[in-house]
Amino acid sequence: MQRIVLDTSIIIDHIRQPDKPETVFTQLLQKYSLIIALITVTELFSGSSIQKLKERERLETILSVLDIYIPDMNLARQSGLLRGIRKIATADAQIAMTAIILKLPLATLDTRDFAKIPDLQLLPLPSFS
Repeated sequence: MQRIVLDTSIIIDHIRQPDKPETVFTQLLQKYSLIIALITVTELFSGSSIQKLKERERLETILSVLDIYIPDMNLARQSGLLRGIRKIATADAQIAMTAIILKLPLATLDTRDFAKIPDLQLLPLPSFS
């Protein structure tokens, strides 16, 4: 199964639609092996809705089906350089560099944030008809 890196936006979109049977996340989960950057976990747990136990349990269930990429010093350096050049958020730099270092496409709903990053391949997302 082909692997891809997920941006936080894909998971947040899924969490915000608990009654929707099909989301971009569920479609990607059926087709790909999903990887997230470690900083994505931090972003997800910092949301206000996750402070509720039910939402936290739901998030833990989602995380259980994902592979989490643990950064090393190279990723930290490269993310810092990217952030300095592109003036993007630290989390976005780490997520982008995770995809670049792993040579995998990135799935995101925030294409504007990532479109101008060299060497980053964005995955075309499934459309709902």
